[in-house]
Order: sequence, then structure tokens, then C-alpha cells
Amino acid sequence: MKLEKLTAGAAVLAGPVYLGVGLTTALLTPGFDLSRHPLSLSTLGPLGAVQMANFWVTGLLVVVASLGWKRTAGWFLRLYGVALVLAGVFLPDPVAGFPPGAEGGFSWHGMLHFAVGGVGFLFLFLSTVAMGLRQFRSGKPGWAGFGWVTGVVFLAAFAWMAGSGGSPGGILTFWLGLALTFVWIATTGVSQVRASPVQ
Repeated sequence: MKLEKLTAGAAVLAGPVYLGVGLTTALLTPGFDLSRHPLSLSTLGPLGAVQMANFWVTGLLVVVASLGWKRTAGWFLRLYGVALVLAGVFLPDPVAGFPPGAEGGFSWHGMLHFAVGGVGFLFLFLSTVAMGLRQFRSGKPGWAGFGWVTGVVFLAAFAWMAGSGGSPGGILTFWLGLALTFVWIATTGVSQVRASPVQ
């Protein structure tokens, strides 16, 4: 039970930590526009070290949360957590006028940041699918539906952001999709303590 409480606590904390610290660094960073710039770009600003640490801490919280999720769903979520940590290691390239005055371009670390982010988001989507299947087979169609809807909404939001060239609509929709995934991680993590058959 102690492990279950630890994993549930990590699941609940991951979202508030990531979104809370991320929004704070974004709002305090000159030239950063939440409607135009992905949060990872704030790692290139004066508070970049804080946002890098935010990726690392959130990734580790997600990994700890995944320890309470058995089999396939747990491994997919664990890999998403690892991807978050790596996203804080490999910095993105300047884009959309941020940082102010910086020239755009492509670097090895920028390409790795983009790659681990995309792969990580795929693992997150797969975790919603895998967990939903387990919940559905356990007689919990409501929980399964919530997970599947979360996964589809998040994947669509990411695709829109990636394909829109950083439009305000794409960036803001991705923010909403990301927030929804953290709600799903938190509620599913708590369910591990309350009803072990969901695992």
C-alpha cells in the first residue's frame, strides 16, 4: 500500500508541477508569448535552468507514477517520463522570434529535442490506449472511455500544433490537450489505490 500511495501521489503532483512551474517561467520570461511559443522554448530564456529542471522533475514523477501501472500501460507511461527528462537535456532551437534576436536554424540537440518529444507523446497516447483496454476488460467502460478520449484529443492537439506552424490556435489547443493528459494521469493514478483491478 505504501508503494501505491507513492505512485498515486506522484501521478497527482506531475501536472501541477509541470504546468505551474512552466506557466510561471513563461510569464516571467521577456519576449515569451504563450499563444505563439511552445513551453520548451522557455529553456532558452533567462529562466531556462528552471524549466529544464521542470522537465526533469516532472519526468521523474511520471516514471514513479508508472510503477503503479502494471504491464504495457505502465511501460508506455514510463517511457513518456523518460522522454520528458530527455527533453530537458536536449535544448530546442530558437523559433518564432524567441529568444528575441536569436537566429533560427537546426542543431543536433534541437533535432533530438523534437524527436524525443514526438516519440514521448506517442508513448503517452499508447499508454491511454493500453490502460483503456485493461479498464474495459475489468468492467470499467467509463474509465476506459475517458482514457481513450484523452489520448485522441491530445494526439489531435499535438498534430494541430505541429502542422499549424506555431499558430495561436494550435499552441493554445495543445496546452489544453496537455492539461487533460495530466488530469487523466492523476485520476488514473489515484484509482490504483482505490481499486486494484484497474491496474
